[in-house]
Formats: sequence, structure tokens, C-alpha cells
Amino acid sequence: MKKTAKRFTGWMVILAMLITLLPTGMITVSAYSGSGGDGTSESPYLISTADDLRELAAAVNGGESFSGEYFEVTQDIDLEGSEQNQWTPIGGYGANTSLQFRGTFDGGGYEISGLYINNRSALYQGLFGYLGEGAVVQNLGVSGSVAGYYHVGGVVGENHGTVSGCYNT
Repeated sequence: MKKTAKRFTGWMVILAMLITLLPTGMITVSAYSGSGGDGTSESPYLISTADDLRELAAAVNGGESFSGEYFEVTQDIDLEGSEQNQWTPIGGYGANTSLQFRGTFDGGGYEISGLYINNRSALYQGLFGYLGEGAVVQNLGVSGSVAGYYHVGGVVGENHGTVSGCYNT
């Protein structure tokens, strides 16, 4: 029995070592743990803080597209942007167009303020840097300052989805 346990443990160690050798883009795990439901239209993930938005950006920029999943803003959010606290766009990070948000993001009529991006050499700059096919951003206000090189917007830098009922100031 001890010999079998040692052999099993040895194989598990080897498997763990092999997994660490895989490129990170090959491992896809939903990296959003925000509050709310399970990401369905009936029970969307809830976005109520700047940290929730940062978590979404990190997940998309890490390779999660959220295709077919739903997010809903529950209140006005201030990103408190400044030269020292710049926003990292959701998708298109580092001009990587494979990093696309493809879910549905409903702003609920709320505003995300304090957006600040000053990266004049970067592509795909905005609250969302890159929306892929099937993505929806709706009912959202965004205010702040965005400067980039190409594909720049307050709400979305590059859009291959649908944007409706949104504004930027």
C-alpha cells in the first residue's frame, strides 16, 4: 500500500511540474470572482467598485473573453484616475487583439467617472480597449480623459460588437 501511495505522489509531482511548463495562454480558468450571480442574463456578475472593474480587466487581459456571460453595474463608480493611477483598458492589452471582451456589460444607466489614460504610443485605449464579435456594452456613461495612439475612445477603443445607450464626456 505504501509503495502505491509513493508512486501516485510521484506521478502527481511530475504532472504538476509539466503543467507549469505550459504557456499560460493554454490554461483557461474563469478569473472573475466578483459578486452577484453566475454570469447568466438572469443572474449577472455585479460590478459595484473600481476593484471589480480592475478584476474584470485583469481577467480579460489574461485571456478570458467572457463570451456569453453577463455583467451589470450596480452604482456609479469613480476610478479616481490620475497620472499615477492610470486605467488599464479591458481587452487589447499591449495591442494584443486576441484579448477581447465578448460578453455583455450593462451599465444600468450608471456612470464610471475618473477614467484616466495617458499613453500616446498605445493602441486600443478606452474603458474597453477591444470589444470582440458578440460583445455588448449598453446603458453606460463614462467620464474622464483618454489619450492614445490609435483606436482610442472613452467607452471603447476598437469595437467589433454592439455599443448602445452609452455616452462619454
